[in-house]
Amino acid sequence: MGRTKAAEGAGVETPDNGKVRFLRADEIECRIASISEKGLSLLLYKDARVDQKILDETFGPFGWKRLLRWN
Repeated sequence: MGRTKAAEGAGVETPDNGKVRFLRADEIECRIASISEKGLSLLLYKDARVDQKILDETFGPFGWKRLLRWN
């Protein structure tokens, strides 16, 4: 699947002027949620490894951390 010209270099700006890129098609998984006479419903998802890879690319392997808070 090709990328449009508008999507080239696109991403989300971060407070420190880093740029987090958008997901690529090969990073999105697809599962069938339901099938009926009208058609089917798909679930699109990504896993945490995709997020970690993008953060590593953008900020370096030690430039970010995950913080869990329990309330």
